Amino acid sequence: MIETMEIHSDAMRRDCALTHGVVMAEAVAMALAPSLGKQAAHEILEQASHDALSRNETLGNVITRDPRVTALLAPQEIAELLKPENYLGNAREFCARALECWQKGN
Repeated sequence: MIETMEIHSDAMRRDCALTHGVVMAEAVAMALAPSLGKQAAHEILEQASHDALSRNETLGNVITRDPRVTALLAPQEIAELLKPENYLGNAREFCARALECWQKGN
């Protein structure tokens, strides 16, 4: 699979845009968690995600109006967190495991 895998970054960006940025909610929640706690951050982003989708707005627009978020994150910080290319999540771990399996011949 790895030998023939192709990355289509333009398609990935289009797919991310289809979610109105909701796919990046975890990145924002992780940035808020040290101050608010994981559960509170998760709840804020869960509601913001629902609001964004139901209103056909971007997640960025919704959370920049939320004082619980803007008290902790500046607009530029929010914008950076919402860029998929800035957030790898567990990607390094997944890649390392995939490479390890490939090297073992699995």
